[in-house]
Amino acid sequence: MATYESKKYATIPINATQVADGTVSDTEYQHLDGVTSDIQTQLNAVVGSGGGTMTGDLSFGDNVLAKFGTSNDLQIFHDANNSIIKDVGTGDLVLGGDNVQITNAALSENQAVFTSNGAVTLYHNNNSKLATTSSGVNVTGTLSATTAISGPLSGNGASITSLNASNLSSGTVPAARISGNMITGTGSAGYYAQRAWVRFNSNSSNSVYGSQNVSSITDHAVGKYTVNFSTAMPNANYGVIVTPSSQQNYFAVDINGWIDSSGSPSGPANATAPTTNGVRVAIFTDYSLQWRDTDNVVVSVFGV
Repeated sequence: MATYESKKYATIPINATQVADGTVSDTEYQHLDGVTSDIQTQLNAVVGSGGGTMTGDLSFGDNVLAKFGTSNDLQIFHDANNSIIKDVGTGDLVLGGDNVQITNAALSENQAVFTSNGAVTLYHNNNSKLATTSSGVNVTGTLSATTAISGPLSGNGASITSLNASNLSSGTVPAARISGNMITGTGSAGYYAQRAWVRFNSNSSNSVYGSQNVSSITDHAVGKYTVNFSTAMPNANYGVIVTPSSQQNYFAVDINGWIDSSGSPSGPANATAPTTNGVRVAIFTDYSLQWRDTDNVVVSVFGV
């Protein structure tokens, strides 16, 4: 007598629906038939939606995006020309790290280094050129600008070059001179630099018509004065030109002026060698062979 099983499997080849409870189709069976190793092992190797650990690479073709976020806010891809990281959603793109480096593709040269609680350093050809500090920035090399640099700027300006004085449209020049051509008492001047000048009237309480780097005129006696500098000279080896003008009843040729460093009488009007703080000058008239006050005395200090 034929059994149920013999009848069920009597047709050769056996259909998939004849196996087990009959719910597996021929197509499904063929899929299983293509598996060449343990199915569970293969399933365990797949990272599921619940997460897992990757032990191999993921390769994305050009313009194939890796997307992150509910609305695909962060996208990473390569478009055949460039590698792109895009933040297209809400919020900022935040790159965090106590020490962050941007390098070349070989990881052998720095382009930018960001140090927590420290400097942000920018590089050119792996050489540091600009670094932030707690008080500002340090520049290694030359800082060039093709348009205006807004201030205030500080520093001694010792290495500033190619600064055209005609571009100084406003403001003041401090004690440090520019190109040895400013009227001042400090710095290293060229032979043409005027350090100080004054024009005053010794017949009218030494009233000053105009001056630069001169604080006052000390009157010692008739024709005897000290020109006091506002800013001291670097040393006392400067040159002085004293030019007295004519006045009523005197010709200019009859009135002479010079540095009063010798030959004066003793007492308050005694001659004194030039100092860094001032210079003694004297006015003398050949006409009467006397020391003389005059309406215009011009004193110019050069050099050093």
